[in-house]
Amino acid sequence: MSIASSLDIIPVVFIKNEVMLAEQTEPKALAEQTLRLIKQMSSRLASPPTEIQIDCDWSMKSKATFMAYMAAVREQWQGTISCTIRLHQVKYFEKTGIPPVDYGVLMYYNMGEINASEANSIYDKQIADLYSSTLTNYPLPLKVAFPIFGWGVHIRNNKVLELFARMDLSPLLAQGKLVKIRENRFQVSKSFLYGDRYFKLGDEVKWENIGREDLYEMAADVSAHSPSPIDEIIFYDLDDFNLNQYEETIFEEVARTF
Repeated sequence: MSIASSLDIIPVVFIKNEVMLAEQTEPKALAEQTLRLIKQMSSRLASPPTEIQIDCDWSMKSKATFMAYMAAVREQWQGTISCTIRLHQVKYFEKTGIPPVDYGVLMYYNMGEINASEANSIYDKQIADLYSSTLTNYPLPLKVAFPIFGWGVHIRNNKVLELFARMDLSPLLAQGKLVKIRENRFQVSKSFLYGDRYFKLGDEVKWENIGREDLYEMAADVSAHSPSPIDEIIFYDLDDFNLNQYEETIFEEVARTF
């Protein structure tokens, strides 16, 4: 039986930058392997995909290999190709390069460092402002991805131990294992296990997430600085846990900004 016959599915391939940095990586061979994998995974679709997307946070050191890889993908794939674009790759595109794709997906999140401070590493308006104004100069058409995820940052002695995606704080608060000490900051009042991880008395959890006002603010800034209309918005990621954190109308409201 075919899957999702009524949907247009775009396969997205995530490639770690370490792959592009590896001496043994051969761009053309990697492109062949990528497309072979996409073909295998798409075999159950009602119709083959006409577009693919590559997600790789390439660096200056891996730039040459990544661009050669994307050129090989471009040569071998007959349909539409897109790739993810980070904010620094927009601002410094003359140095970081422009991938040979039909359009880019601007990842408007993960802007700061994950640390024990009060700052939100997922979205920081001050950091965003350093880059958003440069969108007008970027030569590649862009779509945009906004974050609707959150995570708990486990902190001990002012040092980050681990991230916990989709961490549900409600039962921990109800059981008295966590107490709120300030906005989005909680302290362990009773030692406990969360999965296989030990939270010690006195540890802290910093909850980083994106509120509705953050989404409105992001959309307004991108819309104001985009050189051409944004015709597609991606909310990452649309699973049950994340969707339940928002009112049903928020996504349409944010989309209307454009």
